[in-house]
Order: sequence, then structure tokens, then C-alpha cells
Amino acid sequence: MRPMVFRQAHVSRRTVLVGMGSTALVALASPHARAQARRPVVGYIQQVSRKDITSQVEAFLSAMADNGYTDGQSVTVAWAFADGDAARVPALIQQLVAQSPNVIVVGNDVAAATAQATTTIPIVVANLPQPQTLVADRFRPEKNITGIITPELGAPGLFARAVQFIHGMTRVGWLLDMSSAAAAAADKRAVQVAAAGLNLTAVFGEHRGETGIEDAMAALARDGAGSVFGLDKDLHHRLMPRIVAAATAVKIPTIGATHDWVKVGAMASASVLDPASARVPLYVADLLRGAKVIDLPVGLQSDNSTAINFDVARALGVTIPEDAALRAVVKIGKP
Repeated sequence: MRPMVFRQAHVSRRTVLVGMGSTALVALASPHARAQARRPVVGYIQQVSRKDITSQVEAFLSAMADNGYTDGQSVTVAWAFADGDAARVPALIQQLVAQSPNVIVVGNDVAAATAQATTTIPIVVANLPQPQTLVADRFRPEKNITGIITPELGAPGLFARAVQFIHGMTRVGWLLDMSSAAAAAADKRAVQVAAAGLNLTAVFGEHRGETGIEDAMAALARDGAGSVFGLDKDLHHRLMPRIVAAATAVKIPTIGATHDWVKVGAMASASVLDPASARVPLYVADLLRGAKVIDLPVGLQSDNSTAINFDVARALGVTIPEDAALRAVVKIGKP
């Protein structure tokens, strides 16, 4: 019986190199690989949680898509949310900067820390306060920061809106978070001063974080509050539906600082303009197309628009004055 002979296949160096080259070409030719290689990255960091600003995030993505940048297709958005924990912000910023995004969008509460982390990546601040100190010359930003200045309504602005919506009101309600006694005392003094400036009396419903909202609202009702206010801050965003429901149960109209409040049943909002969802995506798109920060002056958001839910007002027995109804930008229900 003839022994079996195993022949070793001869593979030339040229064959190996050609095979390797073919593999590389196949990889480079992959549409997904090509798209990933040229897709820009936009960082987006906020101290709040994503669920607290769902409408802002959705509006931001929609506006970006309208400007030719769809997340996951023509751009990648790298999200970072601290879920209300300020201690997490520095690490999130470092992680985001390490990805070398083309642009970073930030909220005001993380803007300064982000500016310290990078002096080269363009930063667009969605809600610069006024006065602001991050940009020396808002008409020609010389560093890597631009954005939109958002006038702070605060208690004075909210109270001024309230008297436009509810004529004859003399007492305004304010939810006072007693989690920090010092912060609550300072908040109370500022609210009292703002109310007195409009010949109003401020009454307070005390709660501690998420505990005691309903009891606080009942106290406001007993003290004759003509309205209560939903603020543009993390805790109130999380509790929006609950605050509105508690106020409605005791027949107190809720006036929110942003239009999100009207969406969950508040009677009115003091401002419906949202810088993060309106003008910021335009700045981001310009930067992705090659614009320089110095060519994007800091914008100024108007705060003279309101939203009114006339159905809620009617259910609460509130007649919205004609001049306030005419000025409203967003009208829900029949005036």
C-alpha cells in the first residue's frame, strides 16, 4: 500500500499581500465604515437628566435634522446628562472632551466648567444668563464660546406676567423648598421683594424636595394665592405634572416659566421661546459647515412671548384679559 503524501500548499508572498490588500479594501469600501469616518460629532451635556428636558432634546434633534444633520445618519450626538448631580459634571465633561467632538452644546450650569476643560473645541451655550461673563465681546466672540443670552425671568418677571393674565390678583403663591434652610430664606426674601414691587403679597407653601407638594399647595389655597409658579429648574421639571395637578385640585392657576408647563396642564407660561431648540441648532450647523466662533455673535433671546391654555383658565374660573389673549403666541382652546 502506497503511503499517503501530504503536499504543503505553496503560498507566495505576493498572494498574501494581495489577499491582505483585498481585505483592507473591502473594509474601507464598507458604506458604514465610510460614513462613520466622515460623520461629525456634536457633544451635548446638561446637568439635568434627559427626561427632565425631553421636549428640548426632541426639538434640538428636529431642528438639527432640518438643517441637514440627522443624529445617527449625518451626525453623531454624544449625550451626557448628570441627572441633577453636580458632582458628576467634571467627569462627564472630561469624557466628552476626550471624544474630540466638533462642537459641544452646554447648559449654563456646566458652561464655565466646559470652558475650562477645552479652549479649542467650539462651545455653544444654550442659555447664557444676563449679564454674562464667559464672552467678553458678544458681537465678536474671540475665544471658543458663543451661544444665546436668555433673560432671566425670575420672580419679578413671573409676577409681572401673572398680573397680566389675572386682573385684580393681590396674592401670589410660591413653592418654597426647605431642603436647605439658608437657600429657602434667601429665596423667600427675594420673592417678597419682587412681589412688593408690584403691590402684591407673596404667600408660601413649604415642601422638602419631592415631599409635601400637595400639602404646600393646600397651604397656598388657604392663604388665598391667586396663582402659583412653575420654575425652569431641575426639581420643578421633574415634578411638573404633579405640581400642576396639585394646584388644579385646589383651584389655583399655574403659570410656568416655559412652555413645557402648558403642555402638562398649566394655565399659562411666561415664555414659549426655547433657545436650546430654536437658535442653538443653527449655530451648531454653521460650525459643522466650517464657520468660526468669532463669526457667530452671541444671540439675544426675546422673552416677550407667552402661551395660554384657555380651556384650563375657563375650568378654573379665570377670564383672561383681551390684551393678554391677543399677545399670546401660543393659544390652546378657544379664547
